[in-house]
Amino acid sequence: MKILIIEDEILAAEELARMLTEINSKNIIVKAVASVAESVKWLSNNDAPDVIFMDIHLEDGICFSIFDQIEVKSPVIFTTAYDQYALEAFNANGVAYLLKPIDNDELCDTLKKLNNYVNLNIEKLQKTGEEIIQNKQTAKQKCSTSRIAIRKGDNYTYISVEDVAYFYSDEHYTFVVTHSNERNLINSPLNELEEVLDNDKFFRVSRNCIVNICSIEKISKHITGRLKLKLNPDFGTDLFVARNRMKDFVNWLGIR
Repeated sequence: MKILIIEDEILAAEELARMLTEINSKNIIVKAVASVAESVKWLSNNDAPDVIFMDIHLEDGICFSIFDQIEVKSPVIFTTAYDQYALEAFNANGVAYLLKPIDNDELCDTLKKLNNYVNLNIEKLQKTGEEIIQNKQTAKQKCSTSRIAIRKGDNYTYISVEDVAYFYSDEHYTFVVTHSNERNLINSPLNELEEVLDNDKFFRVSRNCIVNICSIEKISKHITGRLKLKLNPDFGTDLFVARNRMKDFVNWLGIR
């Protein structure tokens, strides 16, 4: 099966490719692209793959704009850390909707369902997607973590989540910063952290930063209309709330 991966997180794309080829050695990853623009260009100039694994939040926008620019002829399996786009996904060639982190058993089941795609109806797919979302939400409520493993040279130790001011990614690495401004390298990517952190206390404001509400010292409106954050300890560079997260961020803060 020829597979196109549309995913803006390099490590997530690599992990998905590994899982797919491990499940079936005949699965071929024809390409991995990271943006709406790249996706439109590739799909316009290449034969349609057998299936597309598509992340919803890409580096230059929401993936649904791809469907506004080009006819997508392949079935699509959406992968995302957000469940609010489920029904919209099923209206856009969606045959499945997998919430991150992707579970290997769910991925196997999805690939089996894909083989019977022609015989499946949208109503059944929507029901399946809603069940996956409900199961993921239930699991997420049960797995909120209270500690984070950090690397100290060749050794590991733990810090309490209560001591964390924010997490951020830089290149292919993820760091944790404590309220006392101690910075340490950790193994977990932001996507995984987002799944297990307490949503009342932590919010992913951008692709590269998850903040503790207690670390937000000041919020100001930038000339571009975006929200600019001042954190304590200082983030080091300008930190803006991503445009597609601003509404959720304001709701998270409880601002009406």
